Order: sequence, then C-alpha cells, then structure tokens
Amino acid sequence: MLRKKSAEERQVMWIIYVIIALLMGGFATCHEAKYAIWGRTADARIIRAQQQRFKVGDSAFDKEYVNKYVIHYQWTDEDDGERKDKMVMYEGWQPPPDQIIEIDYLPGVMDSRLAGDRELGGPIMFFGTAGVLVGVFAFLWWKGSKTA
Repeated sequence: MLRKKSAEERQVMWIIYVIIALLMGGFATCHEAKYAIWGRTADARIIRAQQQRFKVGDSAFDKEYVNKYVIHYQWTDEDDGERKDKMVMYEGWQPPPDQIIEIDYLPGVMDSRLAGDRELGGPIMFFGTAGVLVGVFAFLWWKGSKTA
C-alpha cells in the first residue's frame, strides 16, 4: 500500500524538480551563449551524404522508420585550418545542388551546426523557471511583510 507523501516531502520534491530544471536549462543556455559570443559562420562543403533509416520512438514496439540524411562536411577555419564534422539532418532535407551548406561553429572545439539552428528550449526553461522562482519569492516576501 502506498502512503501519502507529507507536505515536507512534496516540498523537497518540488525543490529537486526546480534544481534539475535550472541545471538543465542553465547548461543549454551556456551552450547557446557560447555560440552567440564565440560562434563563427562558414560555408562547408558536403563530402558525403547518405540516407539512413532511423526508428521513430524509443519503444521496442515502435515499427515506424524515417529516412534522414547523415552528412559529412568540411570547412576551413582561419585559426584551425581544415575541419570536418557530421550531422543528421531533419526529415525531408535534401542536399543542395552545389553541395555547400552554411554552418555555425565554435573555433577550437569540435562543435558545429546548421547556420541559424538555435535551440531555445533550454534558455526558455532556465529563464522561465528563474522567473517563476522570483515571482514566488516576491509573493512570499510581500505576504510576509503584510503579516508583520
């Protein structure tokens, strides 16, 4: 038989959820900030583009597959010289006829992505959670100052 959680246990659970959300959102926000501060844009030449089947879903019962391109590309970095990377493209993407794509990359780090491909979920989670926390603390402070 499951016992009902006490108010203290629920508060600890919420605190853990908030800490996890702040950590995950903060990590993703730092990643986006690195691209905003140090990121560079370059034209990369596609070396190889091959279609592969990817399973949709994580369940062993999922039987649906989609075809996506895995592309290998290279570009010249003014600091590090010739660089190579690869990525899985979204469903329906087709290689351009000239085999050139525009990418964003971080100099000196093996990290690149399609130009303009932002991941805003992390910053939204981080600043949203932080905003809610500020609101809760402001409300509690306001409520406490009225009773004093």
